[in-house]
Amino acid sequence: MTLFVSYVSDETIEKDAQALLAEFAHTRGVLIEAPIPIDDIIEKHLKIGLEFDDMHRRFGVPRSGLTLDPDILGAIYFGDRRVVIDESLDPDANPCKIACKNDPLSGVFRIQE
Repeated sequence: MTLFVSYVSDETIEKDAQALLAEFAHTRGVLIEAPIPIDDIIEKHLKIGLEFDDMHRRFGVPRSGLTLDPDILGAIYFGDRRVVIDESLDPDANPCKIACKNDPLSGVFRIQE
């Protein structure tokens, strides 16, 4: 199923992200410093499952390009309250790769109930 969403400005995303960080810090009684504990925010605060998988295999789409880096970096399954990120970005398996690519979790994940 494809879900079409309306445009959200960078300023609105930034404001919402700051509000989420403040809410998490207040709820947990912690000071937010780099590196941001995005996995704790997603799993413990927002109660959304987070996992790593081969996104190309999951969608049956072959990798392309000379380096065969992934073209599909992740997916959000709203109905299942789950975020899946391509395994190539798993910081435990590839510690330096996550710093070299754009963070697929830089958005704010809020699932409307």
